Amino acid sequence: MIIISGTLDILYFGYVKEWWPWRHEPNVLLLHYADATKDLGAVVSKLAKFTGVHLLPWQSAKVRARANIKQMKKLAHKFDYTQWAGDGTKIMCGKDGCPGVDGALIRTGKLGGGKEFFTPEMAALWEAAVEKEFGSDPELKRWAAEGGRFS
Repeated sequence: MIIISGTLDILYFGYVKEWWPWRHEPNVLLLHYADATKDLGAVVSKLAKFTGVHLLPWQSAKVRARANIKQMKKLAHKFDYTQWAGDGTKIMCGKDGCPGVDGALIRTGKLGGGKEFFTPEMAALWEAAVEKEFGSDPELKRWAAEGGRFS
């Protein structure tokens, strides 16, 4: 069961809401997983430019190879952690297991995987939480869900 409060509120909703007002500052770069999934090369280039690093083509290729889902799956043990929900006494478990508990945190790398992971009850709780936390700002709500450009 997933409870949208406590740890998850801080790790996701709180984090996104804290950084959103700063998105136009020259020393802030907001990146979204959806954008990296759609065009990892563009995200690597954007990050390199932001940090002032000039990557040669072979270096950019190496970064992309190390940042793709195949590589992450090879090193899944380094990314697994237990995702606690609510007050920290419950683990966020879906239809196919508990992320970080059964090695399932790194799954497919495809967008929309939450739809397969969430139970109907979890999906309803998530949608209600998104509306509560981001509903007053349609652009934030859209960007948090889909990535892409923002104004």
